[in-house]
Amino acid sequence: MIRLAPALVAVVLLSGCNATGGGSSGTPLFNYVNDDLDQRSFSGQSLAGVSFAGSVADGANFSNATLDGASFDSAHAHRANFIKASLKRANLSNTDFTGSSMQGADLTGARIDNARFNDANLTGATWVDGKTCAAGSIGMCR
Repeated sequence: MIRLAPALVAVVLLSGCNATGGGSSGTPLFNYVNDDLDQRSFSGQSLAGVSFAGSVADGANFSNATLDGASFDSAHAHRANFIKASLKRANLSNTDFTGSSMQGADLTGARIDNARFNDANLTGATWVDGKTCAAGSIGMCR
C-alpha cells in the first residue's frame, strides 16, 4: 500500500478543477499570489474572485475564462491571452498587459489604476465604462 502525504492528495484532487467552491458562496478554494504562471492555461475556467496579485503570467492563456472580481494587482502578463475573458469588477491596478490579446474581453467595472496596455489588442473589448472598443484599439480603447 502506498501512502501519500495530505498535501500530495490535495494537489491531485484539485488538479484541473475550477478555483471556486464553498457551496453557494463561491469562495475561491485557492489563489495564485506572487506565483510563476508563465505559459499556463486557464482557458475556459471559472476563476471568479481568485487572486493573481503579483504573479508573472507572461504568455498565459485566460481565454474564455470567468475572472469576475479577480485580482491581478501588480501582476505581469505580457503577451497573455484574455480573448473573450470576463474580467468584470476585477482589480487590474498596476498590472502590465503589454502585448496581450484582449479582443472581446469584458472589463466592465474593472479597476485599472496605473495598468499598462502597451500594444495590447483591445478590439471588441467592453471597456470599464461599458463602451465597446473599436477595431484597431491597440494600447487603448478607442
